[in-house]
Amino acid sequence: MMKKILIILFFTMILYPAMGQIRLFNRYYPAGFNDSVRKFQISASFSEQSNSNSFTNEFYSSFNNSEFINDDLKNRQIENLKNPVLTGDVRNICLDAFIASGNNKNITYYIGVEHQYALDASFDEDVIKLILLGNKPFAGKTLYAPDSKYYSTYFNQIKAGMGYRKNSSGGIHHITGNIALNFGQNFNGTNISNSSIYTDVNGEYLDITTGFDTRVSDTVWAEWYEMRGIGASVDFEYDFDKPGNFHFDFAIKNLGFISWTDNSFTGKTDTSFVFNGIEIDTASIGTGNLSANSINDILFSDISSDNFTTSLPLRINFSAGKYFAAGKGYAGIRGDIYPAFEALFHLEAFGTYNINNVLRLTPVIAYSSYQKVNFGLFAGISAGKHINVQIGSAYLNSLFGNNNLLGKGGFIRITFIR
Repeated sequence: MMKKILIILFFTMILYPAMGQIRLFNRYYPAGFNDSVRKFQISASFSEQSNSNSFTNEFYSSFNNSEFINDDLKNRQIENLKNPVLTGDVRNICLDAFIASGNNKNITYYIGVEHQYALDASFDEDVIKLILLGNKPFAGKTLYAPDSKYYSTYFNQIKAGMGYRKNSSGGIHHITGNIALNFGQNFNGTNISNSSIYTDVNGEYLDITTGFDTRVSDTVWAEWYEMRGIGASVDFEYDFDKPGNFHFDFAIKNLGFISWTDNSFTGKTDTSFVFNGIEIDTASIGTGNLSANSINDILFSDISSDNFTTSLPLRINFSAGKYFAAGKGYAGIRGDIYPAFEALFHLEAFGTYNINNVLRLTPVIAYSSYQKVNFGLFAGISAGKHINVQIGSAYLNSLFGNNNLLGKGGFIRITFIR
């Protein structure tokens, strides 16, 4: 493990001189942040988005909190299913600081720590029915799972960066970047393909065809402070701001990897078989040998505990907008793209009204791969010269109703400027 850390640190030192400047601005109103002269800035932020095209707020909350799900809720949820069933969650917790260079006002240094969680899942409708109801209601029928995927990862990062600002073409260019040392906490990736299950009319056997592979970072759940893997990544960003006229930015985040430790689990199978139950040796029960291995031997034909490497959940961000009313207003679009996710994109159209550089209100319309429209409101508040707060949610229309399709989340950032 120490050898891996030294290799990554060497990789980090090589890349460091090529990094650019960190930009400082409100995502819905860039003006007023890029041109500020400051010695340093410290920020704490939290953001999360939970979405589904099928699961309701009530069902997701009950399932996520391991609460009892009664038959009525199960049946109402099944009636609400769309094929494929998409669900996802993206969470980021960050504490960071920007420090101005003492020798060059166009250079800024950056340090930060982040915790990230990403869930992306696409299930065939029959898979959810089987999970909720079991196979008994489907006696004499075949359930199909041609293409189901589940991806979940938790990891922590220590980041450092620097960058450069340049005035030209009547505007301000920022080339930004940072590098990160990644500490993996948990990973679970499962793919099911070309699979089916037939239940005998009398329930005497199951006829199963399955193509199945899974990778788990550790068979024991790791807490946030525990490390199950290590890796490195880089972030890149460019933005252009023409004060009072136009703004554009583009960023690539989490371009990197995590190598998970040797206590991992990898299993694969591609087979057809008839299942009549598990033969249980009573002696095995008495000695405690009837374990997960018995189930694994049935499900998987290829099992390994070797370490493996995964890429981080790559994210591409972009934003573009136009100032109007002498800087009192700013309107534009922004988006998040996840190239490796089934839920590929999240887009927003917004308009910001700036009230005396103290309060900025931003109504938002959002649309995503979950094929639904959400509405929200964000606010930027300046408390004197040194405190700035940004807070809001793009899910005000779906946040509170139990029967609404899952759409929860928000963003808060508190910044101290000196």
